[in-house]
Amino acid sequence: MFKKCQLIMLFFTLLTFLFAINIAQAGTNQAAAYLESVQNPDGSWGSDPSTIYFETTETVKTLRSLGRTGSAYQRGVNFIATYEIGGVEDHARRVDAIEPAGKDTTDDVNTLLGAQNSDGGWGFDLDYGSDVYHTTLALSALKTAGVSDLTVTNAISYIASQQYPDGSFGLAEESKSIYLTSLVVQTLHKFSGTSSVINSAIQWLLTKQNPDGGFGQPSSTIFETSHACMALYDVDPTTPAIQDALDYLSANQEPNGSFADDIYLTAVAAQGLKTATIDTSLYAGLNLFGYQVEVPAGYTSYDMIADLGGEDEVEKIQRYDPATGSFETTFYESGVPVGDIFDIVSGEGYLVYMKVEKTVSQVGRIVSVSIQLEPGLNVVAIPCVPLGYSSYDMLRYLGSPDEVSSIQKFDKETGAFQTTAYFDSQPSGINFDIVNGEAYLIHMKVAKKVDFPMEAIEVDYVISKGESVSDSRNFQGDSDLLDQAAYYTETQIGVPDFVTYTTTGISRVSDTDIEVSFSIEVSSTAPEGIYEFQVEYGLLDSENNPLEPLTNNIFSFRIKVVP
Repeated sequence: MFKKCQLIMLFFTLLTFLFAINIAQAGTNQAAAYLESVQNPDGSWGSDPSTIYFETTETVKTLRSLGRTGSAYQRGVNFIATYEIGGVEDHARRVDAIEPAGKDTTDDVNTLLGAQNSDGGWGFDLDYGSDVYHTTLALSALKTAGVSDLTVTNAISYIASQQYPDGSFGLAEESKSIYLTSLVVQTLHKFSGTSSVINSAIQWLLTKQNPDGGFGQPSSTIFETSHACMALYDVDPTTPAIQDALDYLSANQEPNGSFADDIYLTAVAAQGLKTATIDTSLYAGLNLFGYQVEVPAGYTSYDMIADLGGEDEVEKIQRYDPATGSFETTFYESGVPVGDIFDIVSGEGYLVYMKVEKTVSQVGRIVSVSIQLEPGLNVVAIPCVPLGYSSYDMLRYLGSPDEVSSIQKFDKETGAFQTTAYFDSQPSGINFDIVNGEAYLIHMKVAKKVDFPMEAIEVDYVISKGESVSDSRNFQGDSDLLDQAAYYTETQIGVPDFVTYTTTGISRVSDTDIEVSFSIEVSSTAPEGIYEFQVEYGLLDSENNPLEPLTNNIFSFRIKVVP
């Protein structure tokens, strides 16, 4: 009798959870079905010749983001590839839409590179003055195409120079734009995680959310809400404003799956709704799996094994208990979950043994968690991994060589473990990406509580191997003191061997300010990762006596080396 009641309660608990998932996923599924149903015979979307190209490129991007890469998607890609276009926006949209499908976009990329202005920005077309809108579109396309040289660095600098003091962006200060500010955040975040530019833009965006959960001026719109939602999610998926924005979008979806029966609006809104979904691919055999969203109350291993698949798909789920050093196991018996029953906890990783390959979707609110790591082995799933995080970054985040020894990833394709460990106080070994939905083996030397999600890494410069950046900073001193300055001194602290820091100029720019121009060059053999160092400047008089005190004369740098 007890077992029968237990199974009935399990059924209703699971049914409630699956119902919540199905509602959340229905928005994107219905939007995708609507878009596929209104495609034109030639592969395009829309009826107005002046907007067909924009509607088609946006729809193709949406279908790909939703995993709908069947015949409708392929016909759309082929239409875009052969459509006659002109102008920076058209070329940028084509690269973003069809490069991920494997189409050759070399001519489009070369056209974009040739249209960049000397200030680092782009305008409507060649020989047009730069503006934030076209520069952001071009920069996004270059990222999609894998361009990572001074073209990108100069474009990022141009965009940063166009930000208004309150953090917003617009084509004019009197027309500050939620859409354009969101677009800038989404694009810049692809390159460097967070930065002061992104953070101030996010703070401005948050002031533009309306009581109904949407974004817009003077009232909420689906278009602005979708883009704001994507920008907020990129930077911090735990932001409470995201769920309110998603609720607004869901409330404005039509029964036929569209938004206002508009193709372009539906495509954009579906991308906004997609922020609530995290897809994870599971392989046949062992997978280190982690729950990425808020775990429903009372959700157990019995619920999770049923959610992952039936007896023909899932073999078992295991939880490692660091306190006892043993495994708890849930498995199927005659189609029913049996064995150990344990709570599923945010931040904890599980060993999932699959019989088939399968993609599972997790839908819900992203939450911040604190994980208590114990000495020895821990199986951890990091919720909401910031863009660009690698195992080298994660090792540093977890602690010093005295606290943590290594991180391991199970490579599902090779069946072997990849390891990052400290060697001579520096991360070494395989530098692998940290991915949402995966769990990792963390070997600790001490007990330590760690907060997740990890803060996105803010860097000063992103530099490709073999490339360099140039910039300037100021330090200050009393006017009478600076009047005595005849020479400067420079002390480099912790500069890596593969980085060359060079002072290219130093001059007095005001009564109290000294401007230092410099370049930072990274060798072509530099290891990828994030590195910090400092350079201290001093002043001497004509008799080589030190002049002090000075302020802001120690420059701290954090650079990210990329391929």
